[in-house]
Amino acid sequence: MLEVVEADLDDAGHAAAVVTVLDSYASDPIGGGEPLAADVRRRLVPELRTHPTALVLLALDGGEAVGLAVCFYGFSTFAARPLLNVHDLAVVPARRGQGIGRALLQAAEARARARGCCKLTLEVQDSNQRARLLYERFGFADFVLAGSATRFLTKPLEDGGTPPFSMRVATLADVPVLEALIAASARGLGRADYSEAQIEAALGTAWGVDSELIRDGTYFVVEAGGEPVACGGWSARHTLFGGDRQPGRESRLLDPAREAARVRAFFVRPDWARRGLGRALLARCESEAAARGFRAAELMATLPGERLYAAGGYVARERVRHPLAGGLEIEFVAMRKELQR
Repeated sequence: MLEVVEADLDDAGHAAAVVTVLDSYASDPIGGGEPLAADVRRRLVPELRTHPTALVLLALDGGEAVGLAVCFYGFSTFAARPLLNVHDLAVVPARRGQGIGRALLQAAEARARARGCCKLTLEVQDSNQRARLLYERFGFADFVLAGSATRFLTKPLEDGGTPPFSMRVATLADVPVLEALIAASARGLGRADYSEAQIEAALGTAWGVDSELIRDGTYFVVEAGGEPVACGGWSARHTLFGGDRQPGRESRLLDPAREAARVRAFFVRPDWARRGLGRALLARCESEAAARGFRAAELMATLPGERLYAAGGYVARERVRHPLAGGLEIEFVAMRKELQR
């Protein structure tokens, strides 16, 4: 039978359930399509435990965690009363559409009323139609003040939450470490979109170090604490993707006036995902390509990488089924962006 309880964050079972359910949401396409970074998984419950306004609700069915609401008490200056913000509402994929989200909202509302809150608030993506319908049926509506709807804005404070990192040009001596980094990234961040067999078949061919980029001086390593945590680069050559062992490579130089530069081989160590490293690499690659006279950039994105590139202004042109060893195929997305000069 379904029950909603306040999570006991000192209880190992409840603590593990909070991380597991939230990770299932983060790994879903609507939640960003990438699992929680390893350090986030490690810090999540301890940070929630010490947060003075946190309210964490677990939906349990026969002792199994099937849903989660992470809420925070706030304050309405216009009402001079507390409010409750539903920061995360997650239901495990296999149990969606069974009333679990509504049960979590009812539990949150009951606790908000008991604390004298004037309202519940939350944010939802326009594209998340299932969630929007749930919230509207529960009584949520756009917040309108003086006839104008309110927009939710955010500014990441990377300097406050991300340890310092540096970027340098890769050398051939980096190849063994970069191969290990690429494998760790593919296995850790690709599992939400690709099977284990696809990932292993792609490593070394479709995904791998292209030493030609290193010799050209257009491949970069991002380091933190002396360790490589990301890599990526760009190319003025025709090859669009793949490592040294990828069939069909073409090393001819591109004409910047007629052809697009290539953005190549971005990989981030899983525990450093979502910290702005991809954006930093992309900015450097685009800047250097534009300085060399290129007016556009093209790339072949992985499915998890597509979200990064789309956020950076790249437009999907077509989806490509690339053949791998053993009769397997893997899906990529060809993308393009016009560069500002």
